[in-house]
Amino acid sequence: MSDSQTTLEQIQAWMLRVVTHPQGAEAGLRATSRDGLPGGVARPDQLVPGNSRLTPAEQLQIYAFMYFARLVEVLQMEYPTVRFLVGPEQFEQLARGFLVAHPSSHYSLNRLSVAFPAYLRDEATEFEHRTFAVALAEVERAMEDVTDEQRDEPLASEALTEIPHDRWAGARFRPIRAMRLLELSHPTSQFMNAVQQDRHASVPSPEPTVVCVYRPNNIVFRKPISALRYRLLTRLIDGQSLGEAVEAIVMNDSIDPAFLAGSLQEWFRDWAEDQVFAAIEFDGP
Repeated sequence: MSDSQTTLEQIQAWMLRVVTHPQGAEAGLRATSRDGLPGGVARPDQLVPGNSRLTPAEQLQIYAFMYFARLVEVLQMEYPTVRFLVGPEQFEQLARGFLVAHPSSHYSLNRLSVAFPAYLRDEATEFEHRTFAVALAEVERAMEDVTDEQRDEPLASEALTEIPHDRWAGARFRPIRAMRLLELSHPTSQFMNAVQQDRHASVPSPEPTVVCVYRPNNIVFRKPISALRYRLLTRLIDGQSLGEAVEAIVMNDSIDPAFLAGSLQEWFRDWAEDQVFAAIEFDGP
């Protein structure tokens, strides 16, 4: 590799550090100057000469602004309901605060906002409707996650209806990978639907809620489910057979066996329609 190529790569790396510095281009200039400038130059203006209208620092500040504007735009696209709830200005403040606290470190922008719900909950300065915003953010993050998740071929509904009666207890169900179960502080579905449909949206009162976010094909779905259905489904996802899961719920949660047995048919009919299982294995011969 020639000296000119080395210098070009060094300059590119230096500019990247400057314009992506979480505290802005001026802070990036100070930090990189302390570490030594590429090519042995003494001043940044020897690398970015400026022009008749802009100083080198002003040019770099424009690049830095565009960089952060693009990242904020990604967050706006991924969390539209949170943005609607808190308002555009508050959302931009939260987004920029998040980007300063959690600078982009992954080559893919798909992973940029993984920690955004936790940031809203644990780190952001207090703001109105904070706990509800966290619940919305968790759902919208899960929707991004299942969109990016590898797709499994879901079981046909006939695969469940054709299970012999005496094999149900020993059946183990493998879920599709593009599914997330969320325990939330607030119900979110009505608010999200209203925002999506440009209708009036009212902030709900706090109420423990479980939401299933899943993608059996090319469409992402989200739906609230009961706490009891959630407890059974999580046990099945953890690898328990249906018999083991039912027994544990009856023993640990003091659920009436007759009530649970009566619910299973409805639940499995829904799961078959939703295509949330990818495979079934059976205990025994």
